[in-house]
Amino acid sequence: MFKRILVAIDDSEPARRAVDAAEDLARRYGAQVRVVHVHRPLAITVASVGAEPLPGTLDDTDREVEALDRSQVEAIVDRLKAAGIDAVGTLATEAGPAGQAIAQVAAEHAVDLVVTGSRGRSQLSGLVLGSTAYQLIHLVQCPVLVVR
Repeated sequence: MFKRILVAIDDSEPARRAVDAAEDLARRYGAQVRVVHVHRPLAITVASVGAEPLPGTLDDTDREVEALDRSQVEAIVDRLKAAGIDAVGTLATEAGPAGQAIAQVAAEHAVDLVVTGSRGRSQLSGLVLGSTAYQLIHLVQCPVLVVR
């Protein structure tokens, strides 16, 4: 049923549970798991709040954050491989919403299922801001499993 599973991660408990669910499904269906984390460059984050960065400070810091993001992906890929699952990692960079970057990776790799964690926003803020899970449901052309 599922041969290519994409699991979207961040540093949250729901994302950890999403990885567990993706691992279980991959084992059950013999699927490959692609682990994706969206790295948002710090210059874009700082600009989005209207702040002016100090000259030369963002590049080094952004490289450090990107390295941490990459190591997080690699650690999960290594864990899945140790469990006997075919796993690969992707670090996506996106200026816009994370859901768009994840949907793009899903399309590029023709995945059969996207697994993501729910961040547990209140219903009101979820309606106003939207959530990555909500975006994915509307952007990808495959089923989306949202793990709480």
